[in-house]
Amino acid sequence: MFSLARLHRTRSTFPRRRFVPAPCLFFARFTRPFGTSSFAASRYVSILVAFTCLWLFPLPTSGLVTETLQSAFDAAGPGEGYDMLLELQGDEVLTGGITIPVGTRACIKGNGAILDLQTSSIQIQGRGTVLDIDHCVIMNGGDPDYGILQGALNFVGGEGNVINNTIYMNTVGVRVYSTPPGLVVVKNNIIVLNTRAGLLCQQYYEPMVLYNNCWGNYIDNYLVDCG
Repeated sequence: MFSLARLHRTRSTFPRRRFVPAPCLFFARFTRPFGTSSFAASRYVSILVAFTCLWLFPLPTSGLVTETLQSAFDAAGPGEGYDMLLELQGDEVLTGGITIPVGTRACIKGNGAILDLQTSSIQIQGRGTVLDIDHCVIMNGGDPDYGILQGALNFVGGEGNVINNTIYMNTVGVRVYSTPPGLVVVKNNIIVLNTRAGLLCQQYYEPMVLYNNCWGNYIDNYLVDCG
């Protein structure tokens, strides 16, 4: 259950908005050159248009409820079969990253909330550690303390479901290592404009990847580490 402080917190009157306006994603997706144009050229056009849209429609901050992701997670309690259930609202911005305690089953229901990781990350490490996360805007992730190819979401032996999120402007969107195949599900996400890859996994530890809109990631949309 949630603490009384979180249940009775005054809600902002600021209208709920997605971080990336839908027209930005639409035009960036469909202004790629058609015909025989190279993939590299189309990728640069997509990135240019998307960044132009982000400049024209910046992140709204006035009126948003802001706190750290760690403090919100610490205030959460059990529910719906999880050890930690954190349900957010669309007018919330949570900053910084977290590490899910080993052996904990956790769930983050975003309802449109923004997770600004501020060069930190969400770590899901160890057997029996679970994170199900949905309907979040996840950005600015990639913890240099863990290496240059760390992502916003890092499954290292942990498992979970990443569904219906917008994941962009991170180093890597979702990174999966040492988790048996199929125990991480990445489904129905928008994964764009990450500086290394949209999704990175270790060979023979591939997640289940379904129906994502993944494009404009600088090196590649999907990378497999064969090392």
